[in-house]
Amino acid sequence: MKKILIIVGPSGTGKTTLGNYLKELGWVEFISHTTRKIRETEIPDVDYYFVSKEKFMETEKVEYTQYAGNYYGLSVKEVDEKINKYNNCYCIVEKNGALNLKKIYPYAKVIFVYNTPKVLKERMKERGGDENVIKNRINNIFRTKELENYKYADIIIRNSDLNVAKKQIDKALAGNMFFNNLIHKFYLIIINVIYKFKISCFKN
Repeated sequence: MKKILIIVGPSGTGKTTLGNYLKELGWVEFISHTTRKIRETEIPDVDYYFVSKEKFMETEKVEYTQYAGNYYGLSVKEVDEKINKYNNCYCIVEKNGALNLKKIYPYAKVIFVYNTPKVLKERMKERGGDENVIKNRINNIFRTKELENYKYADIIIRNSDLNVAKKQIDKALAGNMFFNNLIHKFYLIIINVIYKFKISCFKN
């Protein structure tokens, strides 16, 4: 039986790290195309397919998005070839991409990865981020309602502790996430309500 896992979540929540864990378990990643320049640590055709804007626009895509002036997208060819070749595949995309994939592949499961604002702030600081930049990035997560995207997910994982998150992945693959999902949904509702209240108080 073919399986597809679609990982979504705000920046800094550890989506790539959990994706790497899936690789350790034998899952194969759908590699996205991008028009941005390659970084020193990246490997072409492993991290991304690095292409020109013209080539990107010509490519038939399942989904795509634009971020910081660059395009990112998943090609139909990439998905079809790997689904035909492998049983277990995953990808990391944004919400609209996940919804498009679900329409084409109804059996796909969406994993929403999140962290509390406190943990996100700590991780960004560890990376050497500027205080104002960190504050703006976290505020943007709430402004764009990224933490509300759990509503579209089949599986919800809090990645504050990697070992705990890996165990949640294992449970999800075994189909034992029902009660965990309920707990995470309740927790995310509280986080969103508290933050909206803070914003409201600030405006007033």
